[in-house]
Amino acid sequence: MAVIRVRKGSAAGTVHAVFSTRQHTVIGRDEGVEVALGDARASRRHAAISIAHGYWVLQDLKSRNGTLVDGKAIERTILRDGASFQIGASLLTFHERETAPPPAFEVGGASLLESLREESGVFTFRGRQSALDREVRVDWVHPERPLPEDFQGTFSTAIEEAGRLRSPGFLPLVLAAAGDEREMPHLLFKDAPGSTLAGKIGEVLAMPLEERIRAFRELVDLLLERATWASLRCPVGLTHVPVTLREGAIEVQLPPLDLAAIVTARLGGGLHIGAHVDSLPPERQGEKPASGEAPPLSEAMYCLGAMGYHLLTGKRPMGDGDVRSILENHRGMRPAPANLLESAIPASLSAVIERMLEKDPRKRPQGRQEVLAEIPLIPATSRATADTAPAPAGWAEAPAVQAGPAIEVRSAKRVEPAPRPERRPSPAPSPSPGRTEPVRRAAAVAGAQKEAAHGGLLYLPLWTLFWVALFFAARYLTKMVLGALEG
Repeated sequence: MAVIRVRKGSAAGTVHAVFSTRQHTVIGRDEGVEVALGDARASRRHAAISIAHGYWVLQDLKSRNGTLVDGKAIERTILRDGASFQIGASLLTFHERETAPPPAFEVGGASLLESLREESGVFTFRGRQSALDREVRVDWVHPERPLPEDFQGTFSTAIEEAGRLRSPGFLPLVLAAAGDEREMPHLLFKDAPGSTLAGKIGEVLAMPLEERIRAFRELVDLLLERATWASLRCPVGLTHVPVTLREGAIEVQLPPLDLAAIVTARLGGGLHIGAHVDSLPPERQGEKPASGEAPPLSEAMYCLGAMGYHLLTGKRPMGDGDVRSILENHRGMRPAPANLLESAIPASLSAVIERMLEKDPRKRPQGRQEVLAEIPLIPATSRATADTAPAPAGWAEAPAVQAGPAIEVRSAKRVEPAPRPERRPSPAPSPSPGRTEPVRRAAAVAGAQKEAAHGGLLYLPLWTLFWVALFFAARYLTKMVLGALEG
């Protein structure tokens, strides 16, 4: 998130959010612009800030008195973090990594406590529902961000299909509004983590490789389950994955639908937003996706491959250059095999990540089980929450999935969530090649012990009769022998 602070002028002391979209955040005298200064020397639409290929750009909109940076008039220039510029009689500073305070009103019955992030004009807040005495995560589209005319219908479909996701690994969604003439689209999630994988990546990479593999498996299972529904598919990165770290365990969760990522996909802005750069599929690097086409599953595969590569090797798959070079690498560079950078990564896992990062979407894995079959099953016994937290979907002994809380759906045309079908636990994928023989031996020993135990109990009466008969037969033979000898 970026902000503008007004240091001098009639609006001194105010802070304004700058939206991370190619659409301009306009500054001027007009009350209808995003940053209204109330400055008589400023033009109605004086200047604008936008983001292009990861760079923030300040552009003069042919104003009457010009826009000054370091005392010099500019037509267009790159804004650096902390840069100062003058519009009319107002002095402003730009802060690239600062968060704007939340608006002083309620969204969905929740007061907004803290701004967490912004993407494509969609804000994520930490909020509180006082009536229910609980904290919530609030995703909300800013009123100044125009959306496509058909977005409401598209988002209503996404809300309906999100209600069919039953895995306990999804954040509980308690309110979903597609928006109408009175309110903008918004979502409320119960008890959502405040951190993401992007924000905690340093701590995550310091954890043992086995724990990171286990977390990656959970992430694959959840994201590809969500991507089963075309309306819920959208490019994602580490910023979109909520995470909780406790006592050496990584607990990842996903929202059943991600409002910011869906808006970004619809507006075609992922090319310019830092949250998407490291995992953006090469085929999505046009200015806007083809109208009316649902993103294919192959895009989710690529995003997962990029996130898994970073999570397991500690390296960004397309390097650490600027945005332009990273995007170019997505189109033409093949990263080194993951197990070449981290030798402990199983060869099968390294190979499937390499396939997920194929430039040709047709060469990527075609389904969830195809990927899960190549990721080793890591026991959760070392986790602090192993006794209480539900096992992720797809594990060998997954418990029955619990139904989530009811979702309140509000939209211009009310959408009733479809009945949730009972979800059976996914079949356990085959162990990786390196572990197959030990697993078979352990299973054989356990089976033999179990069979012996049950068999012993079953045949105990027969063995008793056999020994009793043998005793009396021996006694009878002994009497006959002794009688013959005496005779």
